[in-house]
Amino acid sequence: KPYPLLLRTRFGIHTFGVMLPIDILILDEQYRVVRLKKSLLPQRLFFWLPRWSIVLELPQHTIDQKHIQTGDRIHLVYH
Repeated sequence: KPYPLLLRTRFGIHTFGVMLPIDILILDEQYRVVRLKKSLLPQRLFFWLPRWSIVLELPQHTIDQKHIQTGDRIHLVYH
């Protein structure tokens, strides 16, 4: 079952080895959404400006289900 993954990286990510499409949120240091990508397919690359380094990978359709938009602030809860 897909689950969210929070990581720090600059410039971009890849989905080599990922089996299903995923949603991607790029966040600034205040956890505001500055860029998003819905349903990034396996075997793809996704790039953004290097000034942002927080990436939240989500199960496919999470952006639409949660109505996430650029500018939204994300509240993270760790379990």
